[in-house]
Amino acid sequence: MKESLSKRIADSILTDYILSGRLKPGESLPSIRELQAIYRVSIATIQNSLSRLQDQGMVIARHGAGVYVTDSPAKQRPGKLIGHILLANAYKDELLNRAWHGVAKEAERHGYQVVLGDSEMSYARERELVRSLIDVGCEGLVINPSLRTRDELSNDYLAKEFRNFPIVLMDLAWPEQMRPRVEYDNYDAGYAMPRILIDEGHTHIILIDIDNADRTLMFRSMCDWRRGYFQAMKDADLDVRDEDIWVLPPDSTDSGRQILTEKLEAWWHQQDRSTACVAGGDGVAMTFFHVCRELGIPESEWMRVTGGDGIEATRSFYPQFDTTAPDFMKGGEIAARLLFELMDGSLKETVVYQLPVPIVGRKM
Repeated sequence: MKESLSKRIADSILTDYILSGRLKPGESLPSIRELQAIYRVSIATIQNSLSRLQDQGMVIARHGAGVYVTDSPAKQRPGKLIGHILLANAYKDELLNRAWHGVAKEAERHGYQVVLGDSEMSYARERELVRSLIDVGCEGLVINPSLRTRDELSNDYLAKEFRNFPIVLMDLAWPEQMRPRVEYDNYDAGYAMPRILIDEGHTHIILIDIDNADRTLMFRSMCDWRRGYFQAMKDADLDVRDEDIWVLPPDSTDSGRQILTEKLEAWWHQQDRSTACVAGGDGVAMTFFHVCRELGIPESEWMRVTGGDGIEATRSFYPQFDTTAPDFMKGGEIAARLLFELMDGSLKETVVYQLPVPIVGRKM
């Protein structure tokens, strides 16, 4: 039977605020309206989720005063458990939501429940969550790793700690972490996108690089995408100019939009302007066009832009642009399947399962 939404939200609240140690016994949860905004569900769903937690003895509601954590709630956690640590909130990130549903689907087949954790893009918090989920009885973990600096990756806890505990990584994983992993062929996608533009006759193609300029932050998918881009340009005997690499921060902050605005303003005043852009992500591609409108750049002068990840909003977005379609639900299923093989001892090697990243043509 499929888990209800209120049960999934209850599990998320349990992990995010109680099992993670964020709140101690006697401390209050955020208000119902605050939880509604965090998990993007109805008030009724939040109320049902809190009722579940109260029935399990995890929290207690005090009339007019809020909902509070009870003493030692972790000891009362029922059922067989695996954990899934994400680098952001699954209710706010479409791709991570798909991955979580894939893990949950495979877990259900094995009679397990999934406890979610959100590392908030923090290496340190991810490590703490691993300890917390092991302590509360999770028998294995699927982790969508947070971003690492070069130093963190060279001394990654995943390569040195919890070595006898079943852990499978998904998406932004690195060989240095020495764990079974499910990854996506972002190099091939990074090569294919500029190749499409080159075949259309474009010779100056911008790459929007989602990373920091000194490359200390290791963003695996973008690193592979970048390598593919440069190889495609090299194979076509095309130069990559300094002004054709636009570097944005890895999150959707106002600073990223401001940098993009400055880059587009400078591009608009160039004599020999680039005519196409590989944005790398759908969110960046859509922001690109929003900023073009804000700057008053005529639509007839807009660059040919490609995105990536195939998020739902791109289906009705104007102008249409090429994107990709990585199957994150399938990736989650495969990661969970590998995890159960680790848990029963049938998987004894550090396997790598690579999924393709198909191109979806939606030329404007």
